[in-house]
Amino acid sequence: MEYLISSPFIGNELCVSIDKTAFDKYREAAENFLQIKLIEEKFDLILQNFQEFQSELISQAINYGFDPFFSHTRFINNRLSINRRIANFLMSVRVYLDQYPKHIKKIYGENSNVFCSLKSYKQSVYDKDLFFQVLYELRNYVQHTDLPVHLYTQPGRWTNLGEEGKLCYKTIPYINVLSLKDVRFKKETVEKLHKMFDKDYLDLRFLLGKGLASLVNIHMKYKELVAEDLKKWTAELNELLSVIQPENRDHQISIACLLRKEDGKILEKINVAKALLDDYEFLNNRHTVLNKIDCWIFTNEINEKEININR
Repeated sequence: MEYLISSPFIGNELCVSIDKTAFDKYREAAENFLQIKLIEEKFDLILQNFQEFQSELISQAINYGFDPFFSHTRFINNRLSINRRIANFLMSVRVYLDQYPKHIKKIYGENSNVFCSLKSYKQSVYDKDLFFQVLYELRNYVQHTDLPVHLYTQPGRWTNLGEEGKLCYKTIPYINVLSLKDVRFKKETVEKLHKMFDKDYLDLRFLLGKGLASLVNIHMKYKELVAEDLKKWTAELNELLSVIQPENRDHQISIACLLRKEDGKILEKINVAKALLDDYEFLNNRHTVLNKIDCWIFTNEINEKEININR
C-alpha cells in the first residue's frame, strides 16, 4: 500500500510519500473539520433567517410611515411575508437541532463525553428555559397546525410631546396564546406562558429573540467542547497543505490531495482545500458577537450626539 500527498494543479507535480499513520491523521482531521464547518453553516442559516425576519419588520414599518393609509391587499401581503420569514427561521432552527448531534456523533461517537455532555446541556436548557421550549414547540405548531402571526400592528407613537418629539414607527407581529390550547403545542408550555403573561396576545419578536438567545448558548457550549480538538485539526490541515508548497511560491497552496494507492491503482482520494479553513474562519468570526442577541434593537433614530462628530 502506498500513501501520498500530491497537488492537483498542472505545473506543480510534486508528490510526497507519507506513512499510514500520517495519512490517517490527515484524513481524520479533514473529515472532522468538515463536520464542524457544516454545523457552523447550519447555525448561520438560523442567523440569516432571523436577520431577514428583522429586516422585513423594519421595511414594513418604513413603508407604513410613508403610506399610512389602510389597504386590505397590503395588509394580507404583509402578514404573509412575516409568516414566511418566521416559518423559514423556525425551519432552520429545526434543521440545526436535528442535525448538529449527528455531526458530533460522526466525529466522537454516541457514547463520547462530548456527545453526552452536549446532549445533557441541551436538555437542561429545554427544561429550564421557557422561551427555548416555545421556540421548539412553535416550529411543530407551524408545520402541523397554523401560521404563527394571528395579529400584527404598525403603531406610530410620539416619543415626546412638543417640538422635540419624534414619531416612531414599528411592526409588531403577535401570536394568540389561547389558540395554542388543544392543538399540537405542549400543554405545560402554554400554561407557563399564561402564568408569566396575563394578556392573550404575545409579541413574536420578543418570543423568537429570547428563544434564539437560548439557542446561541447551546451553540457556544458545543464550540467550547470541541475547541481543543478543532485547534489540533486546524494545525494538521495547515501542515498538510504546507507539505507540497513549492519553494518559489510565497502564498499557501490552495488544495492538496491525499492518495491511497495499491499497484498503481487509486483506492482512496481526498481533496483538502484551504477554502475549507477559510470558510470556517469566516463563519466563526461572524458567530462570536452574539452575546445578548435578544437585547439587540435595530433603529434608524437620529441622536443629537451623533449629528456632528469628529473622526
